[in-house]
Amino acid sequence: MNRSRQALRLAEHLSRITGVPVELTHDSGARWLISWHDGPHREEMRAHLDTALADGDRYAAMRDRTIGCSRFQTRQAWAALAAAARRQGVLATAIAEIAVHKGEQESDEASALWMYVRQLWENTSYPERPGAPEDVPLVEYLVAASHRPHPSGRSGTTSELYMAQALLENPPSTRCTPQGRRLTSDMDTFATPSAERPPAPVSTDWAAVEDWLGLRLPADYKRLADRYGPLDFGEYVRIHVPCVQRERFDYGEWLHATHREARIGTRGLPEAERPVFHPEPGGLLAWGCTRGSDVLFWDTSASADPDEWTVVVRHTGVVPGSGLLRWHRYDLTLTDYLRHTVRDTWELPSPPGPLLGPLPGTFARTAFLPDAEAWSPPAPVPPRLTGDERRIALETGIGLDGLRVLSPPPERPYLGDGSWEGLFAELGTRLPEEYVRLMDEYGAGIWRGWLRFHTPLRTGERRFLTHVEDTVDAYRQLGDGDAAWYPLAVWPEPGGFLPFANSIDGDYLGWLTEGGDPDTWPLIVWPRHAHQGPPLDGGLIDTLLDWQRGTLVTRGLATLDEDDDPVAFAEFQPWDDRAHW
Repeated sequence: MNRSRQALRLAEHLSRITGVPVELTHDSGARWLISWHDGPHREEMRAHLDTALADGDRYAAMRDRTIGCSRFQTRQAWAALAAAARRQGVLATAIAEIAVHKGEQESDEASALWMYVRQLWENTSYPERPGAPEDVPLVEYLVAASHRPHPSGRSGTTSELYMAQALLENPPSTRCTPQGRRLTSDMDTFATPSAERPPAPVSTDWAAVEDWLGLRLPADYKRLADRYGPLDFGEYVRIHVPCVQRERFDYGEWLHATHREARIGTRGLPEAERPVFHPEPGGLLAWGCTRGSDVLFWDTSASADPDEWTVVVRHTGVVPGSGLLRWHRYDLTLTDYLRHTVRDTWELPSPPGPLLGPLPGTFARTAFLPDAEAWSPPAPVPPRLTGDERRIALETGIGLDGLRVLSPPPERPYLGDGSWEGLFAELGTRLPEEYVRLMDEYGAGIWRGWLRFHTPLRTGERRFLTHVEDTVDAYRQLGDGDAAWYPLAVWPEPGGFLPFANSIDGDYLGWLTEGGDPDTWPLIVWPRHAHQGPPLDGGLIDTLLDWQRGTLVTRGLATLDEDDDPVAFAEFQPWDDRAHW
């Protein structure tokens, strides 16, 4: 195992045993650096590191490296330690002992307080954690006080000295409601708008939107949307509001696709632990996502009052030891949740618990929606097929007749500007007659928004042969490094793999060119994310029909979910000469 991989494994090991995210990065030469935020102090981390390096040969490549340890001080840690010291009544004595200058007392006391808490931090393990539940309101108050907006509207500045000054001003003892959790306020009290991408409202007919959803929406969300429109919050969270921008975003389509993907993602959970999703009664309702593919929902079962709906986050790529759950429920409303993400710490172990962040206190118009417009709920659409047509499409229809009903072909199929005879001459072989019939009927295009059939008769640089050669060359190179994972021969070798379609996920469909009769060539899928499977049993048209119906399950071909209606997904989108494939 190379040194970089051992460094990654070592960082993962330290993250697990300390319960905090740990990074191990190369500095220069033989020097590496371990860095973390909350968690053990430096001597404790050094002891964990020495123990790990002494453990057999697991990290042998790192033993001769000089590894430094650096824990970053965060605003959360400073605030938690300062609040504990204030509760214990030791601040006045500590400030008097440390203060050196006697002139400007306020500045001197703030500097002395900052230095005292810094000393506490040096030798305190897990300093971000409030020492007692009664410290939490003061900690949150101090963290909020650490940020001062810039007069120009830019992101502003943060400093522990601002917290020291706030603490010396005898802050209120509580900033929470009696429940100790609700901190709802307008977003502009803890974040500032971007000057480069200023937010801009999008007109919303809330009565129409709520009628379409069958639900009233939280007032803070509607107020946010009316003031600011779609947002990138903290440079990481995308808050989606009812809007549309052509070919980029449609609120209704996003909501449907997000709920479907989330529902599929819960299939592996025990049935009792699976959340339900809108429009199911009490289902989760999405309101945003992140650049890391996390999804943020409301729990509509939390209350009959939408203003009391709490946040549920589906986290992806959860770091071991971070405390984040794959499906994490928070006793926080949308605005409460956003407010808690604006901080310097990785996690906040006291209520509300670990969550996304730390994020800067900024918000801007969503970068990919500069021209978003008002969204209108779609009008009801009658069923595309009658009952008899549906039975033909999904059950009784066979071959091209069944496929035409399920996925109507275009009026003018696009195949390119060449001829079949010219393609066969260039390849040195004809192709299966079934493929020719299918392409003459449908032409090039994409099935179910996923499986792309290459343009067969195009001439020039992007012709069929070019795509074939690019694919088989890549397969051959991959096979040179791992023959067990890439066991196929490739065309033009005898029996070699000859691709004619690929997926948006990088899977390939093609033939094994076995024997002299192309009509007997078996179909096979080269799956990107699975071991190579055997050839498929059926011919191309029957295989495509079964896959569109959702009855074919094989490695490398995307499957429908058990709750999906195959008719709703069985589309074919034809291409023209602008398509790359």
